[in-house]
This record gives sequence, C-alpha cells and structure tokens, in this order.
Amino acid sequence: MNGEPIQLRLFVALLVPDTVKQKLHAVQQELRDALDSRTANWTRPEQFHLTIKFLGNVDATRLDTLAESLKKACYGLVPSDIEARDAGFFPDSKRPRVIWIGVRAPEEWLFRLHSTVETVCAPFATAKPENRFHAHVTLGRVKQAGKSDADAMRSWAEKWAGCGFGKWRAEEVALVRSRLSPSGAAYSNECLARLGPGGTP
Repeated sequence: MNGEPIQLRLFVALLVPDTVKQKLHAVQQELRDALDSRTANWTRPEQFHLTIKFLGNVDATRLDTLAESLKKACYGLVPSDIEARDAGFFPDSKRPRVIWIGVRAPEEWLFRLHSTVETVCAPFATAKPENRFHAHVTLGRVKQAGKSDADAMRSWAEKWAGCGFGKWRAEEVALVRSRLSPSGAAYSNECLARLGPGGTP
C-alpha cells in the first residue's frame, strides 16, 4: 500500500433494539412483496439504524482519537426516549429514492445530539455535512420504479402514516465502520459512547 494509511468508512448512529427491528422488518417485507424484485435494494434488518453523521473515509491512525472525542462529547448529553413512527420517501412520493421510517424524539434533544456529533466529527470527516437532518431508519433505496410500483409505494406510505413501530430509550451512540462488498455493506461497531454521566468525562 506504499505506506498509505488504511482508510475506514465510518458513520455515527443510534442503534435500534431487536424488538423494533422485528416490527420494521415486517413493514419492510410488506412493501417488498408488493414491488418488482428489481425496484429497490433493501437494508438487512440486522443493520437498521439511525445515522446521525456520515463521516466518509477516515485514516485508521485517527480512530482512537475520534472515539475518545466522541465519548467525551456524549458525556455532556442525556439519554432520551425515542420512537419509530411514520413512513415515507426521500425526496418525496413522486420521486422516491429512499424508503424510510421516521424516528421521533424531543426536537431540542435531537438538535443538540446532531449538532454535538457534527462538531466533534468535523475535524475527521471527509464527507460533506447534510443540508438538513431528518431522523429516520432507511428500509431501502429505489433503483427504478414503474407506475405499478409507484402506486404500491404510495398506498404503503398512506397505510403506515402516523403509525408507531416501537419505543426505546437512547442511551448511547455508536461509531460504526462500513465495509463495502459486492454482496452489500457489513457493519461493525468501533466504539459505543454513553450519553450522560455514565460515559467518559
């Protein structure tokens, strides 16, 4: 590798408990069964998560410093009850590209969590920050959609609009590594940062 540092593809996320993953998988499978098999690439249920910040490629030599910075920043935050609720598409139902389930939490808490993670990760990130943060779990990404698929997606979103899929208490964030391969991405947690005084001061 000519002495070049190893690059790690990283993101920071809130993890989803298994009980909620099971409910989201059932809703995902309902839509999947209604669409042509070529319409979308689907997130594997074990990989459901809420991305707070995508960093892009980070030098492996900086991983420990990043992890410690994240843990210290999270010490100043607090846990919160959150809920998976509602369903929809980005950018909208007429041009669906991302299929999502929303995540609800107190707005002030979400804003502080996102802004804290953005600030601490900024010196390490290579990816541009998003223009707007929308808390969600990605169920799938649309590749192509004919009229019948588009109709099915709209009906699915209308059915689940406003519905809840489970609540849990967010007490930590994860620094996750994503390894890309032809068979899809594989995730591994590089560190867990506790929210509040239970973490690292």
